[in-house]
Amino acid sequence: MVLPIRSHRAGHQETGAVSKLLFLGEGITGLAVDWRDNTVYWSSRNTEMIQQADTNGHNVKTVLRNLTQPSSVVIDPNAGFIFWLSAGVVSCIQRSDLSGGLISTLLKTPDRLLSLTADAVEMKLFWIQTNEGELDSLGSCNYNGSLVNVITQRLGMIIWTDIGIPVAVWRSGLDGEDRSVLIGSGLVSPCGIAVDYRTHTIYWSDIGAGRIESARLDGSQRHTLTREQMVWVSVSPSKRCTDDETKSGIKGPLKGFTADPAGHCGAP
Repeated sequence: MVLPIRSHRAGHQETGAVSKLLFLGEGITGLAVDWRDNTVYWSSRNTEMIQQADTNGHNVKTVLRNLTQPSSVVIDPNAGFIFWLSAGVVSCIQRSDLSGGLISTLLKTPDRLLSLTADAVEMKLFWIQTNEGELDSLGSCNYNGSLVNVITQRLGMIIWTDIGIPVAVWRSGLDGEDRSVLIGSGLVSPCGIAVDYRTHTIYWSDIGAGRIESARLDGSQRHTLTREQMVWVSVSPSKRCTDDETKSGIKGPLKGFTADPAGHCGAP
């Protein structure tokens, strides 16, 4: 891949001239610009690194290495963060500071994550979440991974968790109107949400309480499915599958999971 830069002189109309900035090879999966420090960042699936260079093509540096299929790199220079997607046994949204330090995982899900972008004003991340055989959903969360929202057209509603005051699972129409609390009690730190479209059931993880719960979309028939420390869970109308860190070899608490109407279980 050749990274181009479009030339433009102040006081003149855009000429449309494009100059070659860097030759990056193949496997480039994301590109972002730090407008404050005049640097560009890119992710490569081939090298499994995130690198940076000045906007004139000089001073190429490796910021992050030994990543897992990184893509969709996003920069917020004012907040001082790099965000990117990782694909592996589970898909992740990860974050570091601009120097590549303080790496953290904000979200984990067995679904495929695509097209990460950021709202630097509201300090929110947005992405596409897809699962084979299902309609794509739009996901969002705060920069720290809290307040995970899932927007699905199939049910015509937005469903999200809120760890503010009050701690609750909410729903609204796609236009944001008709907001109502689905689950408003007995929650500590709810995060990941999944929907079983066939039975109109929602499932969520509560890291603070150490459990996975389910309820109907009207908030009724609430049940606790497990109290184990889970990495992720896949749920179908006929099967429930869980995978703890001993079985999977994955370390860390559950941050997201999915409902699979086809009845399949296991790691993607």
